[in-house]
Amino acid sequence: MMRIWLALLLVVCASGSAAQAAGTTPLQLSIWSPVQAFPRDWDVIGLRCGGIYSQNRHVYGLDLGLFNRATASSGGLQVGAGTVVSGMDFGFVVFESATAPLLDLDVVGKHLRADTCAHYTGLQLSLLFNHADSLRGLQCGGLGNRAVLLAGFELSLGGNECFHGSGWQLGLMNEARSVFNGVQSGGVNSCGGDLRGIQIGGANLCDGEMRGLQIGLINFAYADRMTGVQIGLLNFIWGSPVAFLPVINAHF
Repeated sequence: MMRIWLALLLVVCASGSAAQAAGTTPLQLSIWSPVQAFPRDWDVIGLRCGGIYSQNRHVYGLDLGLFNRATASSGGLQVGAGTVVSGMDFGFVVFESATAPLLDLDVVGKHLRADTCAHYTGLQLSLLFNHADSLRGLQCGGLGNRAVLLAGFELSLGGNECFHGSGWQLGLMNEARSVFNGVQSGGVNSCGGDLRGIQIGGANLCDGEMRGLQIGLINFAYADRMTGVQIGLLNFIWGSPVAFLPVINAHF
């Protein structure tokens, strides 16, 4: 089997040896990049069959291999232990891509840096963890989700985190480090900046300006930044003439 693979690789290499500049090929064979038929800066439109690791700029079509990487963009179907694609993605570990997928299915999840992907639009599904710098869509992770900029929905059995968000966070622990507009619902909900919306959970905390409703066993906000209502067992509005009330508290 190895001899057949090497023979195919040599044939494809020979066919592309005349062209040294970056180009496009309908077939790429790889054992371990850079040991592949065409260089890394080539584009693949068609089929890429990789052994352990394959790397090209743009890959569109069917991508097979253990670890597959497209450094610029990709589309179609990639199957492997680690893959990047802008169509569907099945894998364990995902490398970075300049173009984010519309649908991303992973065991570990995707980490998209701001310098390689400004926006992620679509769906991230993971058994463990999802990460995007800018998300517009849905993150669904078993253990957790993180989006620096969130416009959508984060769902997790563990924790959800965003820096600046609008939408809905649903999980055991939800945290917005800065401004959040929308709903936080879970065991513990925390907003480090301004919150406009609703917190529903065991414990709700807002360190910034709170405009909305807190419903939980313990609710905490600051009077000089609070415009809203608290409903729960223990309701604290720090700095208010009535700093604590059971059942219901409010400040306007």
